[in-house]
Amino acid sequence: MIKIVVCIDESGITSKIGHTTYSFVFILIENIEEINVRIKYIEEELGTGYIHWSEMSWKRRMIVAKEIADLDFSSLVYLIENPVKPDIESC
Repeated sequence: MIKIVVCIDESGITSKIGHTTYSFVFILIENIEEINVRIKYIEEELGTGYIHWSEMSWKRRMIVAKEIADLDFSSLVYLIENPVKPDIESC
């Protein structure tokens, strides 16, 4: 059975570029138990434990991303601009 996990995040809420960005991440996992075990192993191996992505250095993020990319899952990311200050021209 395939499990679908959906994560939603908004970025740029304090930005001066005139919009925020919503990201919708859809993750499709066939064997959730195996993925959970492997993610816990990666966290232990890298010594990160649970940590918010924004608290990691870019170098650490790349190491974690490379490890996770080898796991057996599919994903789709959808980005939407939310104009919060339409009078400011977006980049």
